[in-house]
Amino acid sequence: RRNLGDVAKGDDPSGERQRERRAPNISALCDRFIDEHVMLRCKPTTQSEYRRCCDLFIKPKIGTLRVQAVTRPDVAELHHALRNKPYQANRVLGVLSKMFNLAEIWGLRPDNSNPTRHVPKYAERKRERFLAPDEIKRLWATLDQSVEDGTQTLHVATAFKLLLLTGCRLTEIKTLKWSYIRGDVLWLPDAKTGPRRVLLNETALSILRTLPRLPDNDHVIVGTLPGQHITDLQRPWRRIRSSANLQDV
Repeated sequence: RRNLGDVAKGDDPSGERQRERRAPNISALCDRFIDEHVMLRCKPTTQSEYRRCCDLFIKPKIGTLRVQAVTRPDVAELHHALRNKPYQANRVLGVLSKMFNLAEIWGLRPDNSNPTRHVPKYAERKRERFLAPDEIKRLWATLDQSVEDGTQTLHVATAFKLLLLTGCRLTEIKTLKWSYIRGDVLWLPDAKTGPRRVLLNETALSILRTLPRLPDNDHVIVGTLPGQHITDLQRPWRRIRSSANLQDV
C-alpha cells in the first residue's frame, strides 16, 4: 500500500531500486576520478599519490560498496584502520573528500552528502630540521667525496647542492632544464604554486657553469635513460646522509 501511494504521488520505487543496482561502486568511482580529474588537472607526483591511495587503501577496504551507500561510519572506519600512519590516513581522507565532491557533481550522490564531512583528521607534527654551519660543511665534503670515489655521479651531487643553495622543491630540481636558467635566475614554469622565479647565488652559478651538458638532453640533472631526468634521489640521499652522519635530515 505504501508503494502504491508513492506511485500515486509520481514516485517510481521500482525504478529507484533498479538505478541503485546499476549505480557504480567505489572502485569504479576511483577509476573515473583518476581518468577524468586527476590525469587532467594534477601534476605527475600528485597523480602517483592519488593512484596509490586508491589502489592500496580505498579499493581494498570499500571498493565493493555502492557510491550512494557509503556512510560516514564507513569512512571513519577506514580512517581509523590507518591510525598508525596518521599522515597516510589524512591523505586518504583528503582523496575521498575530493572523490565524493565529484560524485555529487556527476549526479552519483545527492548534494551535500559527502560522507567524509566531520571525520576529524589526525594531528600531524611538522618536520623541520635545519642544518648547522658545521653540518653543511660536512655534507658538502661528503658530496664531493662521493663523486671522487665514484659512489655518486656528479649530477646527483649537484642536485643536492642545488637543493641546499636554492630552497627549491625536490621535483623542481629533478625536472630542471637548462632552458629554465636565464642569467642568474631560474624561471620555473610549472612549480607547485604556479610559475615562479628563483634567484641563483654565485656558488650555484659556479656549480652550473662547471656541470657537463649532454647534447641530447636538456635536463640539468640527467638520469640513466637517454634524454630523461633523474627519477630517484631517495636512495642516493640515504647513502649520503649516512656517510655524513646526518641520519635525521
